[in-house]
Amino acid sequence: MRVVLLSDCFLPAIGGIEVHVYSLGWHLAALGHDVSILTHVPVRPGTGSAPPLRPGLTVQYLPGFVPRVLGGDPAIDPRTFRALARALESGRFEVVHGHSSASLLVLLGLRAARRLGIPTVLTEHSMTLRRSRPGLVNRALLAAQRACVRAWAQQIIVLNREAAAELSGLGVPIAIIPGGVDCQRFRPDGDLRQQTRHSLGYNDEDIVVGYLGRLVPSKGAPSLLRCLQLICQEERRVRGLFVGGGPLLASLRQQVAARGLSARLQFVGPCPWPETPRYLNAMDIFAFPSYTEACGLALLEAMACGLPMVARSTAGARQALGAEECGRLVDSDEELRAALLQLCRDEALRHAFGRAARRRAEGLFRWELVAEMTSALYQELAGRTALALPQPGAEAACGPDQDAT
Repeated sequence: MRVVLLSDCFLPAIGGIEVHVYSLGWHLAALGHDVSILTHVPVRPGTGSAPPLRPGLTVQYLPGFVPRVLGGDPAIDPRTFRALARALESGRFEVVHGHSSASLLVLLGLRAARRLGIPTVLTEHSMTLRRSRPGLVNRALLAAQRACVRAWAQQIIVLNREAAAELSGLGVPIAIIPGGVDCQRFRPDGDLRQQTRHSLGYNDEDIVVGYLGRLVPSKGAPSLLRCLQLICQEERRVRGLFVGGGPLLASLRQQVAARGLSARLQFVGPCPWPETPRYLNAMDIFAFPSYTEACGLALLEAMACGLPMVARSTAGARQALGAEECGRLVDSDEELRAALLQLCRDEALRHAFGRAARRRAEGLFRWELVAEMTSALYQELAGRTALALPQPGAEAACGPDQDAT
């Protein structure tokens, strides 16, 4: 099938949606699909080079000015949207798959596809209802999201059951397809572990608690840092490794320096996605303190590297860890500290959780499986769309601007 993936977020920028869209396109192409990724010109500096492509996978960077707004880079230039419409009109595509209804690029692309009669799919990558927001804000955002989805998506993909519940009752089919991980790229690697630990100044006795992600309040890095500062007072072998950039990087480094812990709690800054396996392999425990995740790509990548988990109990973490056979789910900072301390002191439990994490990543979250589920959904949607088309001589069931779903 000729497939379009639409996204504001794409490599070389760093983030979960960026990696998801690229990896999905790569593995759909491996299944024989002709995949075009339509995105805006990259604007984030210093995050690496454009990703490699394979036969059947192309990327088109749409022109137009893209601002930096609150750490994001949304497409807002009319020239971008005109180029998007031309690309969809000329491509003879069979499916248009947008990623995130929070993107104007995605919404306008889905609308254009519906007008052209191309079947549309929308993947929602995050949870809309968040405890950190006032109830009125939650309700307003959810109402806007549901209106957009109902208008322009013929199929919804969400990453977990709780996200599906948020969008239930729309009359639009919802499929639960989790995020994926490349289990060949992300795997336990003893040589890489030794090389990276040596370069970071760790010895064999050190127990490294790691974090990988953007340093923003919603990801929970400040609470993890507070926990590690306390743990360092109780366990001399514990080290903390923070991998990622963001607006909190400078202030967190200052806090560590003020407490005289810079030798034990390291911040390596932003890391291009291809380099993340080496840092994960340097860790002994992976901490995922994020307050709101629908999937948590870093969590899946750490699982594939065979790391034991301690994660805040979000929808994405609950799905990833299952019945806690590969780590601990926590609800508070005190529970986070206690769970990390337990794993620091119990080497056998760390290894048991780590082996289980690798098995779970291979069995449920390999990109090959995720791409196959997505491909099957495209085929089903194409069949539903063909059945819904009016037969020759028959009167159409709905007007050109109405939903046929």
